[in-house]
Amino acid sequence: MPVRKMRINIALEKPFYETIKAIAKQEGKSISRKARDFIYEALEICEDNILENFAFKREKTFNHEKGLTHDKTWEE
Repeated sequence: MPVRKMRINIALEKPFYETIKAIAKQEGKSISRKARDFIYEALEICEDNILENFAFKREKTFNHEKGLTHDKTWEE
């Protein structure tokens, strides 16, 4: 029977496990659901960092003479 979501098995040190367990209980979620939420959040932070680095590199080579204004970009 196919599963809808892929599974990952991880091993955590006891303090991390207990912290996630306590937060999950406080929020009325399962431990695995809360761990998944934390992974999603970490991936968003990593993605933001990658995009920020890309923007900083691009900003260094940006030529204001050739760039378009906001109005020019959206005019039809």
